[in-house]
Amino acid sequence: METRLARAYRRLLWAYPRDYRRARGTEMLTTLLDAAEPGRRRPAFRDALNLVVRGLRCRLSVPNHPGYVVVACLAAMAVAGIGAWSGAMAGWQRGTSLPTTGEVVAAATVAVPDAGRYLPARQRNCDWHCLGNPSDDMVVFRGPYVRDDLMPEWTADRPRTTNPAANRVYLPLAMAHADMVTIAGQAHDRLAAAGWRVTPVRTYYDMRLFWATKGDLTLRFEGRGTTQPESPAVAFVVHHDLPPATLPAAAAGAAAGALLGWWLAAFALRRYRRHGPGRRTAMLVTALPALIMTALISAQVAMVTAYDLISGAGTGEAASFLLGLPLQQYGLAILSIGVLASLVLALTRADPLPDRRLTAV
Repeated sequence: METRLARAYRRLLWAYPRDYRRARGTEMLTTLLDAAEPGRRRPAFRDALNLVVRGLRCRLSVPNHPGYVVVACLAAMAVAGIGAWSGAMAGWQRGTSLPTTGEVVAAATVAVPDAGRYLPARQRNCDWHCLGNPSDDMVVFRGPYVRDDLMPEWTADRPRTTNPAANRVYLPLAMAHADMVTIAGQAHDRLAAAGWRVTPVRTYYDMRLFWATKGDLTLRFEGRGTTQPESPAVAFVVHHDLPPATLPAAAAGAAAGALLGWWLAAFALRRYRRHGPGRRTAMLVTALPALIMTALISAQVAMVTAYDLISGAGTGEAASFLLGLPLQQYGLAILSIGVLASLVLALTRADPLPDRRLTAV
């Protein structure tokens, strides 16, 4: 009958891979029990920590070959990108909320007192892909999947703490194009008088634009003149601030994803070495293209996000791209299909690993 100390050591040995335990578990357990002090009922903290650390290190170890290390790095990059997107989504969902119709109309009414006369007859919801601005309908963008693409000139005055992609609401007003310039100036002055922080009115050809913020609410005024009769003369884009937890959660997700990707690669590569040529080829064909493509997407997203932060574009713009389409639409699907198929192949029956390989792990 096993003693309490033996059971405790056996539980700690679960930190090692299963094949390692099968080959050397009994030997390690015997050595640990022989070295223990008489009468000890629980492992010493130092011994327990040492077993767990060495076991996890064994699980994360990659076979000593340049090609294996490259595959592990690709896996770490790919899963880190998915982890960053998942963390950003979790942080964004915890703190954000859609501006209500009442909030949007109230903000527009401050700028244009008779806005109620010009409200659109229809409202559309955008959860995925849909037509962006401008539109004759009120459009509620529920998620961060569609970026609020603006001309570079239009983003010059954008408040840097806001995120134009987060749950924005687009509200057009069916006003006269010939009156747009006057309306833009009056709306700017009314918002400033009501305590909003407003940017100067910018002129781009036959368009007028300015931003206004109050509390956690951001409003963008878009005006189009007589040269664009197919677009609304006056429109507002209203959204809340970017939740502060978004980017820290993305960083935590990236770190966890990199660790998970490396561990998955280490596990699959140990199994890979035990399979025959046919199974190895199948694993490479299913996993390697997916890892390369997703790692490249992750690298692109990381570079753009870092550039937005370093260049002063603001956390909102950085999070907007991170939360956007590349990783969510392409990376997750590609990685899931390729890696899951490869792991299914890896988990099929393989030859036992000789002791000489285990001792080298």
